[in-house]
Amino acid sequence: MKKLLQKYIAADRCGDENRVDFMNLDEHIQLWNIASIKVLDVRHSRIRQGDELRLYCLPASCFLCSMRGGAQIVLDGEKYVPEGFHVLHGGKGLSLDILPTGGEFEYYMIFYNGKIPVPSRMEIVSMLERNRPFHIHYGFAPQHPISLINKIAEMDQGWRQPGSLGRFQVKVSFYQFVHQLLSQLQVQGVSTHKPELVDQAVSYIHEYYATPVTLESLSEGLSYSASHLSIQFKRKMGLSPIAYLIQVRMTKATQLLWTTDAALHEIAASVGYADVNYFSRLFRKEKGMSPGKFRSSATVGMTVKDNAVVSKRLSIVSRRQRRYIDNDNRYLYLREGKSVMYNKAKFSTVAILLVCLTLLMGACSTGTSNSNNGASLVSPTQVPVSTAVAAEAESRTKVVTTVLGDVEIPMEPKKIVSVGLEDMLLSLEAPLVQAGATEGDYLYDTLQDKNIPVIYSPATPNYEAILAAEPDLIFIINGYVDQAGYEKLSQIAPTLAYERDDWRTSIVEIAKAINREEKANEIIQAYDDKLKQARETISQAVGTDKTVALLRPSEKEVDLFFPTFAYGGVLYNELGLKASSSVAGFQEKTEEDWGFTLSMEMLPELNPDYLFVTAGYSGSVESDFQKQVEAAKQVEQLQVWQAIPAVKQGQVHYVSARHWMLSGPISDSMKIDDVVQALTGNAKE
Repeated sequence: MKKLLQKYIAADRCGDENRVDFMNLDEHIQLWNIASIKVLDVRHSRIRQGDELRLYCLPASCFLCSMRGGAQIVLDGEKYVPEGFHVLHGGKGLSLDILPTGGEFEYYMIFYNGKIPVPSRMEIVSMLERNRPFHIHYGFAPQHPISLINKIAEMDQGWRQPGSLGRFQVKVSFYQFVHQLLSQLQVQGVSTHKPELVDQAVSYIHEYYATPVTLESLSEGLSYSASHLSIQFKRKMGLSPIAYLIQVRMTKATQLLWTTDAALHEIAASVGYADVNYFSRLFRKEKGMSPGKFRSSATVGMTVKDNAVVSKRLSIVSRRQRRYIDNDNRYLYLREGKSVMYNKAKFSTVAILLVCLTLLMGACSTGTSNSNNGASLVSPTQVPVSTAVAAEAESRTKVVTTVLGDVEIPMEPKKIVSVGLEDMLLSLEAPLVQAGATEGDYLYDTLQDKNIPVIYSPATPNYEAILAAEPDLIFIINGYVDQAGYEKLSQIAPTLAYERDDWRTSIVEIAKAINREEKANEIIQAYDDKLKQARETISQAVGTDKTVALLRPSEKEVDLFFPTFAYGGVLYNELGLKASSSVAGFQEKTEEDWGFTLSMEMLPELNPDYLFVTAGYSGSVESDFQKQVEAAKQVEQLQVWQAIPAVKQGQVHYVSARHWMLSGPISDSMKIDDVVQALTGNAKE
């Protein structure tokens, strides 16, 4: 039997890596023994016959354990038909389909992350590349399932238990589960299927191109050395992984330029570039023209007005959007071809049944036992009537129409996660359970004071953190994620996307979704009143003919923002001030709407009466933000800077990019305060 378990090496590693092998269990166990393991999620799910889970991309390594019912499971193209208890294992990025074949199919998915500590001895690295225990996929029916089922139940129980002790129980039970699993594998033997390396890398790039991807992070995620990945990738694809990544990003960018009117900085961010100037240089290198010129060359047939899905900005609606109902981590997916939306009556009935199931299960765990771990079954008649009525009320839903289509949401959302729309949601006093921010952010202290947990995820959502918050509704900036990202969020909770640039319109729509229309009207009216008073104050202090310009210096160049730039609208368009003639002159030289990147020798051409200067990026971590500010200060020492007329006149006013490079009722109100303080202070002098 031990010979059976030794991996059969039939070809060189450079050959076919998708063959069927036998697991070298000794090496497999050694790697598990030294690995750092983190359990990410324990999901208990049921799928009814007639429903299907299609093309689900595993977000991490996973054990899938079938408990009851029959199904056809396709893991990375390999078909399994489990009967009774069955264990499957697959690595991150593999595709999973589940098609029930008789009655309801019940299963667990245990997601985990396994890493080998670095640095490691060469023999460990070689062993890892030979075996890849956290990435291979296999399936088998254990001959002694009871011990494994007990460990799964312990993990499920621990995952539901609040606090770190519950998570510790999950970790202990997971190791015991793996130990028992490997023990049975040693007796039974099992064939494994090793995913082809380059195909995995290509799949990963297409899935995560919008996130920071390096050769090192890519190779680490696939558990191969960077050099081996590069050699294999170039041999098969004809170019390096990073060159392929750039091609993918530029292809996505061209699609957005053709089919949306999203601002250039938004498109750059959505394909993985925080620096819009760097993005523009790469785009010009790849396509032979600037992004703005490329957009203007698009044919009428490719413009956004002819797109049936998008009315404005980035379309991120999935063609194969999965619908789910979340009830204690029990996910129900509807197969392709069914309507994305239930009608209200149908969903209400299903939701009430699921709530009742939850109440029954909750009663099971808190019934006659003296501890929270009791398992005695109680009758449905023991559920308090008032609780059932409240549950039914909470299960009511409504349909909200957004630029991404119709989305069914709770009638009264209680737990909202915000990704980028914190300004509006805080203003509306929404029930936030998680928000996006970083230390130094203009909303950070407010979120801390309100005890709202914050996460920092500038390039892509932190799906694990959002899932852990257990939201019933998610708000995101439209264009922040691509189609796949939107689908992932929608699997966690109903997800609504709105524009941040035009907050007056968005806040009204958001308010309708969360039943705060009156509050939104009050916010807009208060802002308009403040704006009117500010215009009068500025007019009395400096007159009505003063000109302004908004700059952002960096180490080697300076960004000049135009009046068409969304975040500069308060300065240029709302306070009775005008853009200087030099701003208009530079605007005529480019097709870009956000602004123009000035070389240092162009600075003396600027001729505003007042110069407003910011530095850095709103979403930078504080350490990076301070470096950006310091780099901007170096520009001020240059003679070309000193030659700017406004600098000579002492009319330079510094404002924070934390709120100037964003838009919302709070940030725009802060901009008004900045301008009034700057101009009226000068007038008093």
